[in-house]
Amino acid sequence: SGLYWLLSIAVCVTAFVLAYIFSFHSQLGEVREVSSQRLEFYAVNLESSLEKYDFLLVLTLYQDVTLLLLQPRDAELQRKLNVYLQSLQEQSRAAAIYVLDAKGKTLAASNWREPGSFIGHNYAFRPYYQAAISGRQGQFYGIGTTTGEPGYFLSSPVYKNNRLIGVVVVKVSLAETEEVWRRSGEKVVVADANGIIFLSSVSRWRYRTLAPVPEHTLASLHEARQYGDHSLNPIAPLAIAPPSAGQRMAIELPERGLGGSGVYNMRELLVMSRPTGRLGWQLLLFTDMDSTRQLARNLGASVAFT
Repeated sequence: SGLYWLLSIAVCVTAFVLAYIFSFHSQLGEVREVSSQRLEFYAVNLESSLEKYDFLLVLTLYQDVTLLLLQPRDAELQRKLNVYLQSLQEQSRAAAIYVLDAKGKTLAASNWREPGSFIGHNYAFRPYYQAAISGRQGQFYGIGTTTGEPGYFLSSPVYKNNRLIGVVVVKVSLAETEEVWRRSGEKVVVADANGIIFLSSVSRWRYRTLAPVPEHTLASLHEARQYGDHSLNPIAPLAIAPPSAGQRMAIELPERGLGGSGVYNMRELLVMSRPTGRLGWQLLLFTDMDSTRQLARNLGASVAFT
């Protein structure tokens, strides 16, 4: 009788383990497939949000832009261009549109009537200006030094008779995209080429890093004032560098608190990533594995005791 019960228990345990393993790996494949599809959706959403403002850079050919760059003291011309940029900004829903002279000083801006107007400010230290003044179109994401609001900056040089005379800049807010992600209930983040998270459906993860950032990189970021005064501490004690195919990782993630003093909680997550944008960004999706394991345990128990 005792041997019978021992054998019965052994059979039940074996059935549970085999059913659990089979169920978990089967569901894991499905989760990976769904996560991959969700990543593609989020990437298309983000890239369309960025690309739809490219057309505004045709302002480099607009006559009043060229005239003001050649006659920067013309107050009436400046007022006329300000009004036009404001109208264009309101119609396009860009965050701001402005014109810099060859030295980086703002001559006209769509926010000319606002307290935080860009007019008179010099942005020569910004990478988007430096790219444009070198004859290239620029792209840059960072926190605005005048407004304190983050945004994606597009820039393009303005020429007159083959001479570079200024720069047109368009600032785009991605707050709406972030809000859509937040409402989805999923953990979605975008990290830059240095592994710094600058967009996130989880607000407390923003301006954290996937891994420690070298000191020389931090110095360059500070010089460009890209992320303001944020300390850029790692999001987890261990570096997160997932392959695009996804891997299960036990990660300590901050539940609350910022900087190095957050409260951490160990979670098992499926982390998947894919490249997006034009600047070496990575889009990452974190999927909690608790429900997948629970389903596998339930199936295992059902098989074992049937």
